[in-house]
Amino acid sequence: YSNVMYILAADVPDDVKISNISFNSITFLMDVSWMPIVFDGGEPLIEYKFYLLKKNFGLNDLSNYVEIPGCMNLNTNLSCSFNVNLLLLPPFNYLPGDQINATVIASNIKGISKIKNYTFPMISKPVKPSDILRGDFT
Repeated sequence: YSNVMYILAADVPDDVKISNISFNSITFLMDVSWMPIVFDGGEPLIEYKFYLLKKNFGLNDLSNYVEIPGCMNLNTNLSCSFNVNLLLLPPFNYLPGDQINATVIASNIKGISKIKNYTFPMISKPVKPSDILRGDFT
């Protein structure tokens, strides 16, 4: 028998995989859910954060993404929701038919997971904020 002990140094968590993004045309909410990470890096998970990529920005730089209100500091929750009309506004300015890029980042005391980009189409015509005020949903 060997008395050798292997020690795995703490690291950042695994990448997070988004499992579903859906749009509710009644509530105008975009619902996002993701799979729990397999490896937490050997340190307790602190939080998950959901980000959307600014339109026409590079995919691999987290500074090109924006944390979404209501989808920050989620601890260990595996889902969040946000108003789809947010996608029409700066810095996003998405239009129906555009491809939207999103990522979820997990963090522990050693750092954050890598960006795992998830692309989905703007499948429904969102309502312009001015239309909401007028009550025009067509």
